[in-house]
Order: sequence, then structure tokens, then C-alpha cells
Amino acid sequence: MRTSPRQVYSWLHMLNSRCSFGPKQRSLQNLTACCVKLSPCLQLSNYAHHTRQPDAAEQKHAEVSERYSTPDVTEHCAPVSAVSDCAITQVVEKLVGHQMHVQNRRKTTFAVKCLMTFGVTEAEVIALVTHNPQLMNCASSQWQTCIEMLSNHSFSSRQILNILSSAPYVLKMSLVTLVRAMQNLRALGFVDGDIQHLLSENPLLLEASQRALVGRVKQLLTAFTRSDVNKMCVANPSILSDPWEQLEEKLHYVLFCMGLSQTSIVKSNLMKHSIDHIQCRHEFCLRAGFFKVPDPKRRMRTDNASLRSIIDASDSNFLRSVCRGLFSLRDYRVFRSMLANEDKYGPLLNDWEDDDDGDNIYNDEQLK
Repeated sequence: MRTSPRQVYSWLHMLNSRCSFGPKQRSLQNLTACCVKLSPCLQLSNYAHHTRQPDAAEQKHAEVSERYSTPDVTEHCAPVSAVSDCAITQVVEKLVGHQMHVQNRRKTTFAVKCLMTFGVTEAEVIALVTHNPQLMNCASSQWQTCIEMLSNHSFSSRQILNILSSAPYVLKMSLVTLVRAMQNLRALGFVDGDIQHLLSENPLLLEASQRALVGRVKQLLTAFTRSDVNKMCVANPSILSDPWEQLEEKLHYVLFCMGLSQTSIVKSNLMKHSIDHIQCRHEFCLRAGFFKVPDPKRRMRTDNASLRSIIDASDSNFLRSVCRGLFSLRDYRVFRSMLANEDKYGPLLNDWEDDDDGDNIYNDEQLK
């Protein structure tokens, strides 16, 4: 049975659209050439004479696919394991039993199948739907396109889950948007593996412009080297999207108030913590006698704990390692509440103490 040229062309167009999600895109001309070479086996000796040239829209699609291809990524990630229909049905029944307001059972079943096929566990699926119930109402084609697109670009199942949990709009994202975001990060010196980590931990980078990313890196380069900037961004991906005023306040406090160096900042997770947390830990050590401001000229050596031990440790580990177990967890919590009140009412108390009448807050007219 001979295959007509029209059937072969439709098959080629479908194959080209399917391959456009992978890292090795092929244009219609390349696929046509392959079929011409295999013409003796396919009985398509006259196919080359019947093949029409692709129109402008198809040619533009092929050029975009070749332009935004990523040659340094691995092949399409195969499903981790075959998931039985019974297991998928059980998860869907649990979602319905948890009153997740499943509007379309068919869409929910397809979404659960896509997630579990790529290694997402039952508990993770339920947690994802609990946090974002609107995901189950997305079209099946959006789920299939999104999962294949992310997995083809070397995103692990855990990274895909993080992206869907914090950025549900990724289901409507195009291939061009994803590849452009990856190329913007690659232009800044990040390598594959780190790029997937950055995008999964901070999905805001998917929509960040190259101009904004370059501007942020230039701001960080005023205090750190290029390698240190990359290390800090990989450890704290939010650095690339957080407001610069917040980051600058933390940097100034550690560099000038605490008197520490840039190296200590790179070795710690400073940008993950709030300025209130940093100030509270520093003030507790300072007032308890476990921290001394370093000498700017390095003439006197101090035995201060590292910045990482001060701000990154949990409350219990901080009191045990830095404060040598001399204070209890209750003592630290009381100090934290007192420091918060001090920051809140401190200006009012200072104005009260500066009153010309001393302890008398009322004047003579108010007492009458």
C-alpha cells in the first residue's frame, strides 16, 4: 500500500510540531530530506516532486525553533515509572473527598497522570492542589505542553513541582518565554543545572527582562566579584528579583554596623533573612558580650562567631554554639519582644526624656 504525498506531509508537519519541544529541533526541509533518503523503504520515490514548499508561517516557526534551541541540555526526560490507572483514580478520589472543588473530573485525572508519570508522589500532588486548586481546571493540552517543555529542558520532577506551586501561570507559558529566560541567565555566566535551580526557586525570573537582570548584577558587582555574585545568586535566587533597597540595607548593616567583610556575606545566607532578624541576632550577641566590633585597621583580633553561625542557625543552635548555652530559648524570645517594643516606642521615649518639664508630662494649663 503506497502512502500519498498529502498523508506524508501531514505526518511531517505533526512530527515537526512534536519535536519543537525538544532541544534538537528540525525544520520541515530536514525532515523532508530524511524521507527522500528513505524513499526505497517508504515507497516514496516521487515524494520530493510532490512536496510543496512551507509557507511563511511554517518557515517562521522553524526559524524560531532553531533560534531558541538549547544544545547544552539533555534529551527528553522519560517518565520515571508507569503509573497504574488505579493509583491515579485513588488520588482523584482523595482530591474529591478533600473537597477541592474539582469541576472537571477528566481534566483532573489527566493532570494527576501527568504529574505522577514524572515522579511526583501522591502526597505532593495533594499538597499542590491544596495550595493551588485552580490548577485542576486547566486544559489537558496545557498540562501536557508544560510538563514536556520543562522536562525537555532538564528540569527535575521536584523543580517542576516547585514552579507549579509558586507560579501556576507557567501552564500558559510559551516555549519562547522559557528559552529566553534560560538564555538570559546563561548570558550572565550561569551554567546548566544552576539555571534550572534559579528558575525553580524563583519563578519570577521567567518574566524578568535581560535589562533588569544585567542591572541587578551590576549593582552587586559594586561590592562583590563576579564569581561571588554567581555563588550568592545560586544560594539565594531571590537576590535577582528582590527590591534593591532591601538588599542594600542588609549589606550596609553587615558591612558598616557589624564591621564584617564581603567574604563572610558570601559564605552565609544573609539575603534569605529579614533585616529585623539580622539586627536581633546581632544586638543579642552584642549586649550579651559575645560580639565585639572588629577593629577597622585589624590591630586587635576578635573571637567573634562567623556571620553564618549568628544568622543562619536556628534559635536553639544559636544559643548553644554562639552564646555557649548561657541563655535559654525563653530568654531570647523575651529579648526579641523587648527589642521590637524598643524599636517601636524608642522615639517616643526619647521625646519624653527630652521634655523641658522633666518628669511632669503635663503643663500647668492642662492640670487646671
